[in-house]
Amino acid sequence: MDQRNCRMLKALDHNNHARTWNAMVRLPETALAPLRNLSTNEPIPGFPQKPDRIGSMSNAAIDLVMRALELSTDHPVAVKRRLLKSYIGLFDPSVPVPSIE
Repeated sequence: MDQRNCRMLKALDHNNHARTWNAMVRLPETALAPLRNLSTNEPIPGFPQKPDRIGSMSNAAIDLVMRALELSTDHPVAVKRRLLKSYIGLFDPSVPVPSIE
């Protein structure tokens, strides 16, 4: 396996653990587990430290984080905020939880 693939697999593993942690965050001032850049396995510069910071991120700042995660940035900023929250694992109370009956 080449180094690029190895870095990506390590980043994906780290990011899955971070998403699990972030899915438990319910308070806007709780620290997020940061995700890593998929190409470099390095921390993503400008990654939001807390959920309430995502709403104040500029379009350019959101684009930097989304590009590091290899996500499309071809959306309005409000959509990008929602996609980023979902991708990093944040709970969205507006989405109904399916019944398991």
